[in-house]
Amino acid sequence: MEAASNNFDKSLLIENSGLFGRVYHGKIDGVAITLVDVMHVYSIHAFHSLLEIMSKLGHVHLVPLIGYCHEQEMTLMVYEYVAGENLAEFCESNGYSDPEYLRTGLRTEKSDVYCFGLVLLEVLFARPVIECHRIWEKVAPLVNWACQCPDYLHSFVDPYLEGKFYEQCLNIFLNTARKCIADKGIDRPTIRAVLCNLEYCLQLSGGLESGEDRGSMSGYAMGEGR
Repeated sequence: MEAASNNFDKSLLIENSGLFGRVYHGKIDGVAITLVDVMHVYSIHAFHSLLEIMSKLGHVHLVPLIGYCHEQEMTLMVYEYVAGENLAEFCESNGYSDPEYLRTGLRTEKSDVYCFGLVLLEVLFARPVIECHRIWEKVAPLVNWACQCPDYLHSFVDPYLEGKFYEQCLNIFLNTARKCIADKGIDRPTIRAVLCNLEYCLQLSGGLESGEDRGSMSGYAMGEGR
């Protein structure tokens, strides 16, 4: 790998901060390859889990994993080199990664709940996930008392949604998202509990359009939702 990349020559550096580290352009027997110098692995278990997943992926628009090398403190992943745009520029973001999965390498149903919670924030704020993270740093301290101070939260919500939901609906939606992106999986709700809350939000929205009394609707059902 060192020979292929001319001892990881900086002139062959393609990307300085990929998903796991630096990406180099190298050649073996005249075949162009991509070398990923894995610097930011949260655990070797997480890296092996990633390799297992990626080795099973196959699609005409995805560059296949050729192999990997782990020697001493150096860990590399090898891909076929494809010139042109990177698919990650269009649809990939490490912001969706479950922090518990990154720590342990173990993916569970609650990992999907975490990702879905981020999608809920994207829908509410009409911004990509990375921006949602920045916004959430400001919003999160207010969520527990959103009912007492909803106006500040409204400043972050997609203007298109204004007037299309009850205050209670916003609070339920935000609390649902907050529970979904809890740092530990055990503190996240089940996807069934999330669905229950979203259906209730739809009921509230439907009541707003029809003028139905909110008192006639079924109640907020998540609770702790574990």
